[in-house]
Amino acid sequence: MHPEYKNGGNSPKPVSTIKQFKVKNAYVSGPVALKHIVSVRKLLSDKRGNGYVLVIGGGEDYHGAPVIAGRAAYSTIAALRAGAGYAKVAVPSSVLNPVRSLTPDIIAFADGKNSLSFNKRIADEIMKADSVCLGIGAGSSHSAISSVSKMIRICIKNSKRTVLDADGLRALHRNTDMQRLGGNFVITPNSREFGALFGSIPDEKMLVDRIGAARRLAAETGAVVVLKGHTTIITDGNATTINRARDSALAVMGTGDALSGIIAGLAPNSADMYEAAVAGVYIHSEIGSMLYKSMGAHILASDIVKEMPIFFRRFGR
Repeated sequence: MHPEYKNGGNSPKPVSTIKQFKVKNAYVSGPVALKHIVSVRKLLSDKRGNGYVLVIGGGEDYHGAPVIAGRAAYSTIAALRAGAGYAKVAVPSSVLNPVRSLTPDIIAFADGKNSLSFNKRIADEIMKADSVCLGIGAGSSHSAISSVSKMIRICIKNSKRTVLDADGLRALHRNTDMQRLGGNFVITPNSREFGALFGSIPDEKMLVDRIGAARRLAAETGAVVVLKGHTTIITDGNATTINRARDSALAVMGTGDALSGIIAGLAPNSADMYEAAVAGVYIHSEIGSMLYKSMGAHILASDIVKEMPIFFRRFGR
């Protein structure tokens, strides 16, 4: 067992104690991120009582659309592994059967023919859900962006805990009137997405500048920002947590989708979305490091999902 896991983990350390970075209210993540968020389900709880996560994604804008939609499905499985008791994934009907064939452990339903569409059923499911993960592989067509924009608006209006990823960020960028998301949202750009959608971003070596850029985006949107990279920055505009990967295990497609699913799965039982994001990033990173020891730089996103129960057993009470 890693020394950090003993006695429930260590308290986070201010960034100012690490390589002389002097950033107010900034901390390095550690096992303490899981202290209030990982627990055994109550004996008399039911599946919906443990959280309903709705994942919405997929479309035919991409070559290999079933693969992209399948990543939305893996995000859904990750949400269940993270502690949610009930999950559904909404994808276009053109990729519904491939998604259903991936696993019997999730409920998949069709939302639109070739791209996502906003309709009464999807609105009803959003209202029922405890958290929503929106945007994975939705595509960049006008119809897809329009539909995703409407979904974002209903999440804002009803204070739904929402993880906005991938093409969900594109919808946000194209609709400046709704960029004030609020603290129930987590947005998860990588450096490329951040630069393309929100302006230039300093490279990985410029940590203090990257923290500043992430904080400015959090202040602008009101959301929790997860700026992904080898050093991932999680901030609500004030408090900031830094998560440093120890290797390159997660530098492969689909792992960001798994992260979004983990955060969405933690969200229903978290104090707030900042707590869910900090814990989700730490879980994701630590599992990547665990896998790297045995598999090297040859892991898949599905490997992270499979490893989650082993990781959680260390912290479950």
